[in-house]
Amino acid sequence: MSRLRRPDPDGEDDPEDLTARALDAIAADPALADLELGIRGLGHGLLELTGTVADPADRDRATEVVQQVPGADVVVNRILVAGIDTNDQPAASISSRQTP
Repeated sequence: MSRLRRPDPDGEDDPEDLTARALDAIAADPALADLELGIRGLGHGLLELTGTVADPADRDRATEVVQQVPGADVVVNRILVAGIDTNDQPAASISSRQTP
């Protein structure tokens, strides 16, 4: 069954408003508030998440939080996990090297 929506007169379909609400939701979540995540509204209830996190649970939590935002119908999660999706190590696990 297709899911058709009419434009919302309250602005829930506006990508900028939807992005702002998603950013507020991330900022309000203690587990995600300090992470550097990007959120972009692509229109018609579609949001894209970007950034790099240290823990796969943070990536999953970001999706869960943003999916609860009114008007967010589709969340595309492009958040990478350092050391898994990239060759980078999370900042907290980089050890300092001593030079002889």
